[in-house]
Amino acid sequence: MKTKNYLILWFLVMITLVFLSFRPQRTGAVAGSINPPDGASQVWLLSERDTIRGMLKNGSFDIAGVKPGFCVLVVDAIPPYKNTTRTGIEVFEGSTTNVGEIYLDQRQK
Repeated sequence: MKTKNYLILWFLVMITLVFLSFRPQRTGAVAGSINPPDGASQVWLLSERDTIRGMLKNGSFDIAGVKPGFCVLVVDAIPPYKNTTRTGIEVFEGSTTNVGEIYLDQRQK
């Protein structure tokens, strides 16, 4: 009888582990826009664990699948504009962090 109880307990533990291991990954998103809209080619999100490239459409970006935590946004500018970095962006599970409008500075000649 004890062996049967141990087998049932073992089975329940294994089923629980299987369900926990296939839990969907919880992510967030980062959105914003670039001004001028044609002043950059792409944006990057950098974190301790990931690097994610985001494409621009009419100067706007929406990068999904970002793990929660802090990240850095890097804007690859097109001359005559300068690359721009925004630090301390916090991403939360299940929501979109809006970084607003990012104004690009022109390079000094």
